[in-house]
Amino acid sequence: MNFIFKNYPQFGGMAQEREGDVVTCATPMGRCFFLRDDNLCQIEVTHGRQKKPGVCLLFPFNDFYRIGHALAVAPHFMCPIRLNLPAAPGRVEGTHAMIEKTIRETGLLANESVKAFVGDAIIAPGVTAKTVLAREVAFRDLCGESLGNHKFREVVEGASCDKRELRAFKKRVAQMMGWTSSHMPAERDFIDDILLATASSHRLSLMHHSPEGVLRFLSLAEMLVRRVFAVGQAPPALQAVCSVIEDMRPGIRLLAWADESPAMKNTPLKSPKFGDPNMVYAGNIFLNNLPRKGVLNALEKAFSTSIAPADRNALVHQIAGVVDPALKQRQPVTA
Repeated sequence: MNFIFKNYPQFGGMAQEREGDVVTCATPMGRCFFLRDDNLCQIEVTHGRQKKPGVCLLFPFNDFYRIGHALAVAPHFMCPIRLNLPAAPGRVEGTHAMIEKTIRETGLLANESVKAFVGDAIIAPGVTAKTVLAREVAFRDLCGESLGNHKFREVVEGASCDKRELRAFKKRVAQMMGWTSSHMPAERDFIDDILLATASSHRLSLMHHSPEGVLRFLSLAEMLVRRVFAVGQAPPALQAVCSVIEDMRPGIRLLAWADESPAMKNTPLKSPKFGDPNMVYAGNIFLNNLPRKGVLNALEKAFSTSIAPADRNALVHQIAGVVDPALKQRQPVTA
């Protein structure tokens, strides 16, 4: 970064944080300062690849999680990534071997860099990092094998210990949330492939859930995506699908607890104001019943016929903003 600040002093005004040799700078949405009209990097063209910051060499594959002694890498979906089928290892960016080579080239695996950039994934109690890694690698490989061949929901149900229970859960949530118009096509389609290609990345931020809770999240994510894009006139881009899941993640993650009661800190919880007394009342009913009844039972008790489907979705999403900070932080597993 010192090289960049020297050659492009204007960029120094965007510096936000410094920790040792690591400097964090803000960049504009949609287009990097150094991205040329021909989609090449001005730094690389003028000064060579070795002068690019490590995070730029890796982009968009620079979303890191540490599981024990393993580094899990996910992409940032704000990049206009395209899904290529069939796979072409070694001939396209984003394959495992090329990502690993670039990570090692940047030096980001040095202990000080890992400590500065990479947080420990928080996983459910009672499991080891080794067990979680084996499970996530197996699911990733299963999704890879299914690309272009199988439906996403078949893969998710196949990974479940009880696919009948998973189906019953989806039906229950659909009725409660007003998602009854969700369209599940008989034939596999491009949305299946997008979900198969990105599911492992979404799972990395869900590992505080039980294995079944993670699968419940993925099932609800597909329902919501298909419901939203049913009104579209063209297949959605990968970024569009991922943005729906990301935007609605808090609410889906809350629903994925099903009848479980997540462990929370002993602090009083208050409903968001909503600007509507009926919704505030419903929010408080949910929060009061959550510890004893679990998420779905508490929601069913809170909802009344007077709450429209859009308000139910808003309530769940905003209530998740109250519940998430109150969750007890599980001890990260680093062995």
